Amino acid sequence: MTQLGGTFAILVAVVSGVTAQCDCANTPGLVICEYACTYYIYCENNGENRVDCPVGQVLNFDTLVCDLPERIPPPCGSWRDCTGKADGYYANLDDSCLSYHFCQSGIFQGNNICPSGTVFNDRKQACDWPANTCPPCGNASCILESDGIDVYYTNKH
Repeated sequence: MTQLGGTFAILVAVVSGVTAQCDCANTPGLVICEYACTYYIYCENNGENRVDCPVGQVLNFDTLVCDLPERIPPPCGSWRDCTGKADGYYANLDDSCLSYHFCQSGIFQGNNICPSGTVFNDRKQACDWPANTCPPCGNASCILESDGIDVYYTNKH
């Protein structure tokens, strides 16, 4: 972290997990413009800088320091069981779907945070507004359907 004028000047410009292009033009001081469980991007002196956590470590949002997952508070520090799960993204129901995790080849790959005001939409495999997301993560008006293999919700409209 860069020390500016004897104090640390950090302004979180957007919510955690937002994947947006940073606009560093004319940015005074040090501004964190994007972060997720394994990296953060900051603007300094009108330039964009990305800091990636080392493999096997995740970001502590409070300190912006990477560490072992067991030392980091949820959601990034939480481990998820992917045994027997198909490759894909899964809602973290224990935090009301404000985050989600990725499983590949039955192995947990990490957690991700939805932008503020959104939840994980299982059908879209992405974060979405609660009004567009079926229960249990959202409050969209949905009906339960089956394709003969899986049972799932679909939006009524």
